[in-house]
Amino acid sequence: MESLAALGLAANVLQFVQLAAGLLNSTRTIYNSASGVSEEAEGLEEIYTKLSQISQDIKTGIEGGEGVTRLSAGRTNLGTIAGQCKIECDHLVDIVGKLKVKESSKHRFWNSLRSALGEFMKRDEIAKMKERIDSYEKTMVLELCAISSENTAILSDQLRRIQLENAEWRTSRADQLSSLEQSYRQITTTTALVKNDKNPPSALSPEKFAHLTTHLRRVMLETREKEREHAILASLDYDYRPVRHRRIPEAHRSTFEWIYSDIPTRPSPGKDSVVSFESWLERGHGYFWITGKPGSGKSTLMKFVADHSKTRDSLDKWAAPGKAIIASHYFWSSGTLMQQSQEGLFRSIVRDVLSSAPDLIPFLCCDRWALDNLSGLREQPWEVSQLRSIVEALGSREDLPIRAKYCFFIDGLDEFKGDYEGDCQDICTRLLELSGSSRIKLCISSRPWNVFQHSFGRDSCRQLSVHRLTQDDIRTYACDRLQEHPRWLTFAMTESLPTHS
Repeated sequence: MESLAALGLAANVLQFVQLAAGLLNSTRTIYNSASGVSEEAEGLEEIYTKLSQISQDIKTGIEGGEGVTRLSAGRTNLGTIAGQCKIECDHLVDIVGKLKVKESSKHRFWNSLRSALGEFMKRDEIAKMKERIDSYEKTMVLELCAISSENTAILSDQLRRIQLENAEWRTSRADQLSSLEQSYRQITTTTALVKNDKNPPSALSPEKFAHLTTHLRRVMLETREKEREHAILASLDYDYRPVRHRRIPEAHRSTFEWIYSDIPTRPSPGKDSVVSFESWLERGHGYFWITGKPGSGKSTLMKFVADHSKTRDSLDKWAAPGKAIIASHYFWSSGTLMQQSQEGLFRSIVRDVLSSAPDLIPFLCCDRWALDNLSGLREQPWEVSQLRSIVEALGSREDLPIRAKYCFFIDGLDEFKGDYEGDCQDICTRLLELSGSSRIKLCISSRPWNVFQHSFGRDSCRQLSVHRLTQDDIRTYACDRLQEHPRWLTFAMTESLPTHS
């Protein structure tokens, strides 16, 4: 029996026994007329409606858990108790129904439901029913506490795993997960107080019971929702995905800072750019192409700008008043086939976007979101067409729950490996199409091959030739490394001494 189904069934049964116990113990006036009664009196019609609805709810709960008799070893047989309470409930419904239609009772009042039941039941039968109801109430209060404790323990374990994944994936759910953790503690405290009470039913009033079940149901649903989110994010991940990013050397201190200055980004004779990289981040559109010879530092620069806080600040200005979302992919010819493929590219982008904005998942992955098997969901493969459709939807759909713009950093496009000749041109075309959206722009790096020059090199205002701009960085790096050597100072002093002939 699913946790939510068990909770729902236990809640329905407890609702019945609390209602029945209250009615049997009450001295409240019962009437069979819709007029001329005091506010303190309770009508048979109202009682009949409540009991009928509870009976139907218990029936639905039992049928929903058909084939499963126990929640865990040594625990109360919830299905059996529910069945017994269903019989009691139906018996009361039948009697109250007869009281409603009995001609002699029209416009009649009873001192209590017990006295009304005396029309059709013997006194000892009513007393035995009350004993059974009281017994069911005590049992079900403890049963509900046991279900709450069992599920809270399971959910706490699930939450810890989600929190670990959240920290690893940098998913924007920290506040919500913290709130869930607090809710778990509150539920644990409440159930412990009830279980330790000498008279459990008195410790769990109908009001407290309603709050506990509503609270627990909400927590279970929210936890399951977070699990579903993480299952879909896990399905997008792949082996060695972050390895290329980690292996790219960190930029040496003081190098590459020039990219955030206002200097032209492509200083070549007679063809200076009029757009700086920073201004493109803040106000630009389409794509920005970073090119350069092998070993010129393209990947190091791409990692530098993709991770830099100044990039985030500039993109926030571009996306305002909405949210700026950054995604990145690093092609790697020495890596796995996935790291070289179009599928790997789009899985990286979709995963980064959905990690930053999990609220998009039900809208962009609706078919997967509807699946119940979370373990199977993590293993379900993706088609490239599905991934492309999700990325395209970011730039076109108007019904998404957040207002955002997206910047994708794609490094090493020359290390992309397609299945067929012409795939390189195909991926360039697809990237150009994506950059046509006002909500999406791309920063792409590659060697200056003809296919990339043809696709991205026609606009000199939106490109940067790294090997022409890194000479000073190389000089800075070399000087700093030499100065770190213990014999450098001695060598420098020797070289500076005057020579005597």
